[in-house]
Order: sequence, then C-alpha cells, then structure tokens
Amino acid sequence: MSRVTKKFLGKLLPPVGMIVYVFAAMHLAGYAENPLHRITIAGILIIAPMIIYMLRETWLQAKREVEYENELMINTLKDS
Repeated sequence: MSRVTKKFLGKLLPPVGMIVYVFAAMHLAGYAENPLHRITIAGILIIAPMIIYMLRETWLQAKREVEYENELMINTLKDS
C-alpha cells in the first residue's frame, strides 16, 4: 500500500467512523419505547463524544501553540 493511500485512508477514517457511530446510536435509541427516552439516549450518545472531542482538540491546539512559542523563544535565545 502506498503512502498516499495510507494517508488518504487515515484522513477518511474519522468522518466515516463518526457517521457510523451516529447511525449506531440512533439505532440503539430506537429500541426504547418512550420517545422521550429515545431522544435522551440519542442525545447522550451523540453529544457527549462531541464535547469530549472538542475539548481534546482545544487542548491539543493550545499545546501546539505553547510548543511553538517555546521553540521561538529558544531560537531567539540561541541567536542572541
């Protein structure tokens, strides 16, 4: 398998995984008899991972920014 194919599949996997997860959550929520329970189950199974994903991405972005600032500071100190 070429590097391009691996990179392509690696970028394609997360959105496809999310779509499959949402469909599975909706299918699982369909087993509840009460419509309010269906909405609650689907909401928890779909919204909770979204919040966790957003927090993770925000953390990683902040970490990258701090590492970049540290790298700039080290390069500035080396040059002086």
